[in-house]
Amino acid sequence: MTEGPYFVDTPLQRPDIRSDPADGSLREGEPLELAIRVAQVDAAGCAPLAGAQVDLWHCDAKGVYSGVSDPGFGNTARHAFLRGYQFTNADGVARFITCTRAGIPAAPCTSTSRSVRRPSTGTTTSRPSSFSTIPSRPACLRRHPTAAVIPAA
Repeated sequence: MTEGPYFVDTPLQRPDIRSDPADGSLREGEPLELAIRVAQVDAAGCAPLAGAQVDLWHCDAKGVYSGVSDPGFGNTARHAFLRGYQFTNADGVARFITCTRAGIPAAPCTSTSRSVRRPSTGTTTSRPSSFSTIPSRPACLRRHPTAAVIPAA
């Protein structure tokens, strides 16, 4: 998928990414549950990709990312709020709990980034063949609002 902005390879396998392991604090906002579906596509169609690592991270409602230093918001290098990863299950789904800005339950906090690592090689896919917003995505994923498509290796 994508590794930006501010990808940090953080060893935080966890479904709920709202808290900061450094101090236990929770980021403010309405809880948001995400289910990200990953599929492998080849000439025969697409199939769920089990065991893929999905990294999820995004900034908080003020535009602050954890784990980095930026002149726009300072140094958060010792923090890991709104970051984590999960492995996809047999159905190719990774589930997360994160947050949206308070009062706007249907909109994401801000931009959300994700990367997908192949289960067999551990390599990160930098460009998906399709996103849920691209009309040409495979028919088997059109009914899923959050889907990543990994071309067959």
